[in-house]
This record gives sequence, C-alpha cells and structure tokens, in this order.
Amino acid sequence: SLTLLVFVGAATAGEPVPGYILAGLYGALIAVAVFKLLHEASIFSHLRTNQVSELKRTAKLMRGELARLTFFRFLLGVAGGVALPLLFSVFVDPRAPRIDIGGAALLIASLSTVCLVLGEFAERSLFFMAAASPKMPGAIGS
Repeated sequence: SLTLLVFVGAATAGEPVPGYILAGLYGALIAVAVFKLLHEASIFSHLRTNQVSELKRTAKLMRGELARLTFFRFLLGVAGGVALPLLFSVFVDPRAPRIDIGGAALLIASLSTVCLVLGEFAERSLFFMAAASPKMPGAIGS
C-alpha cells in the first residue's frame, strides 16, 4: 500500500504514471489483503473440532475476550485492503498512458495505508494477546 501511495502521490504531483501501473498495484493489494485475511480467519475453523488444542484456545480467546480487537482488525483489513482500493479504481483507467489524479484519490490511498498499518498493529497485538501459553511441566497443581 505504501508503493501505491507513492505512485498516487507522484501522479497527483503531475509526474507521468501509466494507468496499468496503478491498476496493477491496487489489484495486487486487493489480492494480497484477501489472501491474508482469509488465512488469518482460518484460525476459527479450530472452533468446530472436538480436540482441545492451542489453536482452539486461541480461537476461543479471539471470539470471546478479544472479540472487539479481532473485529477491528478484520474491519481495518477489509477497509484498507479491499474497499478503499476498489473505490480508488474509479479514478484509474488502466489503458491511460498517463494518469492525472486529484486530491480525492490521494486521500483514498492515504486512508487505505493508515487502515492497513493500524490493522497490522491490531494483528500484532492479537498475536501476543491470544497466543495460548503452554503449561510449564512440573508446575504446582499439574
């Protein structure tokens, strides 16, 4: 998303940026974001198993105590990685040899970047907060 933002900034400043470059960048951003979000959501498939595992405990935490943070992580990922890049596509003609973009497209690309960075911070927080810690061998009460 930072690469997309740089090219959008260049196009906004009047630099010649071909439409196919911007179209390829936002297309790749959408594809990577969808793949990443689906991969992260796959943790919830462990809720359907009868077997108790660390991944199931992590999924329970993300659905229970950490549900709000989990919701915002996925909301920011969808907004910054899918919805805003799709909105940005309105401003780009992939066949154009040079794109002249106004401030609205730069704002959309900037918001997308901010959403993705905040979503990654939320993901990092979830990673450390939801990781089920294994019990120490020989601990009291084991």
